[in-house]
Amino acid sequence: MFPFIKNTMFAGVDLAAMIDGTSTGKRNGILQKIFDMMGSGILRPSHPVQTFSIAQADEGFRLLLSGKSTGKIVLTVSKEDIVPFRQGDDSDYRFSKDATYVIAGGLGGIGRQLARWMVRRGAVNIILLTRSHPDKHPEKLRILSELETQGINLCYRVCDIADFQSVREALEGAAQTMPPIKGCFQSAMVIQDRTFGAMTCQEWRQSVQPKVQGSWNLHAILPAGLDYFVMLSSTVCIFGNAGQGNYAAGNTFQDALARYRVARGEKAVAIDLGMILDEGWLAERQDIHHRVMQFDHVLPLSQRELFALFDYYCNPKTTFASPTAGQVITGIQLPVMIARAGREIPEVLHRPLFRAMHQIVPKGSDTTATITNKVHNFAGLIKEAVSLEAAGEVVAEALKAKLCKILGLEVQERTINEKMDSFGVDSLIALEVRNWLAKEMRAEMAVYEILGDVKLIDTGLAVAKKSEFRQAHWGHV
Repeated sequence: MFPFIKNTMFAGVDLAAMIDGTSTGKRNGILQKIFDMMGSGILRPSHPVQTFSIAQADEGFRLLLSGKSTGKIVLTVSKEDIVPFRQGDDSDYRFSKDATYVIAGGLGGIGRQLARWMVRRGAVNIILLTRSHPDKHPEKLRILSELETQGINLCYRVCDIADFQSVREALEGAAQTMPPIKGCFQSAMVIQDRTFGAMTCQEWRQSVQPKVQGSWNLHAILPAGLDYFVMLSSTVCIFGNAGQGNYAAGNTFQDALARYRVARGEKAVAIDLGMILDEGWLAERQDIHHRVMQFDHVLPLSQRELFALFDYYCNPKTTFASPTAGQVITGIQLPVMIARAGREIPEVLHRPLFRAMHQIVPKGSDTTATITNKVHNFAGLIKEAVSLEAAGEVVAEALKAKLCKILGLEVQERTINEKMDSFGVDSLIALEVRNWLAKEMRAEMAVYEILGDVKLIDTGLAVAKKSEFRQAHWGHV
């Protein structure tokens, strides 16, 4: 207390509040003055400083609460620390027998598994909203028969959830004979893939409406105070995907709607799903499934992991600390794991959005090991070519490897003398290849130059001619 004899003042200054709303010039001036005062010793860090490892955090907090500490207490973190934690209680809730639960898209692959899971967790009143009649679909008839055999009070309605009146009539009709609705899964979706420039208005609407109008209709019609409102969104709206601008837009809306509901005090979560291995639209289309498996940045999600998420977010005890908690992103592979496997880290993971993921190293990983990233120096390879024809072969070989990676083909089984269409190149893949050529080869190609009845070697030569890496000694062609 000695300094206070000289009329010393003690003040707590919130620097963030001080500079908030100020001009850039004034803010920089304040910060510069503070740094000057620190440099001259007028401002000094608090002392003494007592440090505790993160494993001793409880000791540090006890000392802080005792009132016997002076200066600062600092927690340090190292990879060797073992942090104690308290195991949370296992989920023991059951769906109420006195409540009804809605599944929109309830006869789709995931919808059918959802219904089975909910029955195992105690649900006895279920409404399935489906776009098409189940009569001509054996797997849909099978689940209906299975649930009815178990004594489930099942109500399925054929309706377009993008049609407000249709949804309201379906739910009001079911309400006549069923208990109050307490939860909803929105798993409806329509895929209409096409590049944005070639997409028709109808294709845009067919994909967007179930996600946008459909989700909003459910939000508007269902009662307040639900135990859960789960929307199955997609990581497509995080990464973007050529040919799926409509689908990405619809899923982005669902992410925003979940935040909106949470901000209003209602339950909601949009789970941005990646690749589901066991069930769903992708699992039922093996050709596309095989292609997606080649994407290094996609981490497949098992059915067990999927239902663990549902188990958490359907629990009435689950709370949301902020609106951002209403969006959950799954299925993104860590860059360090891609590199450790000797694969090239995809360009999408180099975006600023994913920069922090490059700092994450899973527990137990050898952080001292050198991880190499197979990045080809195409500029050097092309420049070293002795002729335009040789450069064309370099490009063609690289293009072959790229196509095989995208399409899940064996590189050893293909040659650069094969035609592009023999690889199964469509307009979506051609667009991806065009962007890759522009980035890696510095050559601007039109999509029509990549598609069709043209050999890889000829495409390689055309790219080499247009490349910024072309050498003067090759001559004019």
